[in-house]
Amino acid sequence: MRKKAVCYARFSSSKQREESIVHQLEKITEYCKTHNLTIVGQYIDEAQSGTTDRRTNFQKMMVDAEAREWDYIVVYKMDRFSRSVSDALHYQKLLKSHGVDILSVIEDFDSETPEGGFFNLITMGMSQLYVQNLRRSVMAGLLQNAKRGMATGGIPPLGYDFDVNMKLIINEYEAETVRIIFDMISRGHSYRKLAHRLNEECRHTKEGGPFKANFHDILKNRKYIGEYVYNRSIPKRSDGKRNTHDSKAEFEIVRLPNAVPRIVDDITFYKVQEILRQREHNHRHPRLKSKYLLTGLLQCEVCGHSPIGNVTAGGRNKTPRLVYVCKNKINTPCHQKDFNMANLDGVVKTFIKKYLLAKNKAPELLIILKKVLEDFRSHSAIKMAQMSNRIEELDKDINVLVSQISDVKRSMERIIIDEIKGLEKERNNLFIQYRALEIDLSNLVKPTLKSIYETIKQANDTLDNEPKNVLRNFIDRIIIGNSGVHMILNSGPFLSTEPLVSKLGFDVSFPHEMVRKVKYVEWEYDYEKIVYKPKKDSKVKLESL
Repeated sequence: MRKKAVCYARFSSSKQREESIVHQLEKITEYCKTHNLTIVGQYIDEAQSGTTDRRTNFQKMMVDAEAREWDYIVVYKMDRFSRSVSDALHYQKLLKSHGVDILSVIEDFDSETPEGGFFNLITMGMSQLYVQNLRRSVMAGLLQNAKRGMATGGIPPLGYDFDVNMKLIINEYEAETVRIIFDMISRGHSYRKLAHRLNEECRHTKEGGPFKANFHDILKNRKYIGEYVYNRSIPKRSDGKRNTHDSKAEFEIVRLPNAVPRIVDDITFYKVQEILRQREHNHRHPRLKSKYLLTGLLQCEVCGHSPIGNVTAGGRNKTPRLVYVCKNKINTPCHQKDFNMANLDGVVKTFIKKYLLAKNKAPELLIILKKVLEDFRSHSAIKMAQMSNRIEELDKDINVLVSQISDVKRSMERIIIDEIKGLEKERNNLFIQYRALEIDLSNLVKPTLKSIYETIKQANDTLDNEPKNVLRNFIDRIIIGNSGVHMILNSGPFLSTEPLVSKLGFDVSFPHEMVRKVKYVEWEYDYEKIVYKPKKDSKVKLESL
């Protein structure tokens, strides 16, 4: 009885000719006739690499083999089956369990014998070595092109086109889109709002489609400040996927400053990097959106979670009342007491309206802001010096580790590279913070009564209609505890015409009885401690909400 076989043919690149498949099938057909095999099917993968097993018809063939309806898979050469030794051995063993063997037209040896199995292994190893050497040669050529600032493939980033020499040139219309993206993010706008504006203006992605609320890769692309970067991406994992947010160690990356026409200035770029860094942190501790006035600004003093608005029933008659309750009480016990929502909202809004945004308090506020500005500049100088020293230390540590790589065993190389990447991540974060602080300092202006009056007027014009937006502009956070409330204000709107990444502020304290029983709601400023403290035995009507 004649045994049954299926053909498997493959070519790896769309640049190869389709005749390659025809040639393989012809040779396989001749082989089967010679060896008295009946061909019952064909599996063909076009333009798919043999270095991976993620091939459509290859996987279909593996599934069909389980039915045991044929005895052999015939290939022209073993490298058509796989160019990975580990994959080839894995699937050979799997097929063997289904009673299926692999036959090769060119490498016609009996894999059942020790000699045949050995030569089979040698052939597969040579095939894998060929691919790896070819990849290394191609990479060397691409690296040389990269060092000359030439494109190494793919499509150009948004804002650029290729010239005849495959170098990046500015596409002026798209470059304007890029500037809008960086400008809006630097001013604190969300991805969603940014995408909405770009689509309203009929602007398109590089592929010609509408924008979605994802601009991370654009905002991180250093080509926009003139730096050509190549060989940054880490290799794909065994499953064929890659973490695009991870990168190789710095010593492996090609960086060419001023090799690409600049679209975005350094000040805007590094300010955006610090905003992204802070957003990444805030993503782990998100501010909640809510109809309640202070939700998203509150922080529990006991456990650090964000209190949320809730309805409880209290008193003899179980009357429903609105409170702020720590959301951590839902999962684990938090001993923070609930806060009456009307009282806390009223006290906070009263302070903002009667003190921070009151025209008659402007002279007092001017003194406070000058003190805040002076302290911020002196503290920033110390902080920047510390960051600069730490960056120098990290650079030295990185250079030492890089010099050790060539002397260590292969098994230790990965460990050292991972350590280098950890140090580089710390260094890059420090550098971004340093540049953002440097930019903020350059944007700060000395406050005057006139500038304070203008800021107060702008805020008051929108306070009643958009209280949430105004409060989020002037309040960094409100820490509520069993002893009272501690509010940290943001004085940035008074000290800069540009949105600041840094938080410049001063504190306001609300004792327990002020919020619980509303005994007094007048404050006086302590210039030594830079904090507003309540006046005792004073009462002011709470602002209605």
